[in-house]
Amino acid sequence: MTVASRVKTTVASLKSAEATIKNYALYHPDPNVKKVFNDCHGKMKIMTDEMEKRLKEIELAEPQFKGF
Repeated sequence: MTVASRVKTTVASLKSAEATIKNYALYHPDPNVKKVFNDCHGKMKIMTDEMEKRLKEIELAEPQFKGF
């Protein structure tokens, strides 16, 4: 497995976790818990964005990995 494919897998996993956390935030009845989930979602979004940025750098440096 190449570095690019591992990063893509990681991005997909992060997006899934991000969506799950956002779902918890939307449907939890306790406002304090909602805030915790929203804070976690924000942190997950930052990580996902950073990983996507890194993936673009990899694809730019190694065009053969683009689209895999």
